[in-house]
Amino acid sequence: MRRVSSLCADLAGVALVFLLSVTVVDIVARRVGLFNVRGVVEISTMAVVLVGFLGLSHSFLLGGHIVVDLATKWLPRRANDRIDAIAMLVAAVCLTIVVVFMWRATARSYFDNAISLDLQIPMFAFWLPATIGMSLAPVACVVSARDKWRGESVE
Repeated sequence: MRRVSSLCADLAGVALVFLLSVTVVDIVARRVGLFNVRGVVEISTMAVVLVGFLGLSHSFLLGGHIVVDLATKWLPRRANDRIDAIAMLVAAVCLTIVVVFMWRATARSYFDNAISLDLQIPMFAFWLPATIGMSLAPVACVVSARDKWRGESVE
């Protein structure tokens, strides 16, 4: 799980570098009057979504989310870890529901031969990696919950 999650996080990093590169090229090329990148808004939107969905599971495994513990900071670390583990399991259930809807949308985009408006890219090519990345998130939550419950947190 950790290797696959790490690979997805690396792909998210590639998508982020691609997003930055396309944006810089578009701005510089327009500024000097050479050309503008067709579909830059579409490319940017797809890249941002891929960054989020592909990096989500890795963030859960690393404990990389913001935690506000004003109500529980006085409790012992073990109690806080147990509370975090339960919260991760609740998150896993909620994310699983989202994943089901994403797989339905992915299948629909495939069977409908949906294409993007500007670049005419098959939407399935965009939906599939996003859905795979999102599908790892509930699993990562369960792994993180197990580690927190055992007191093996990464932090």
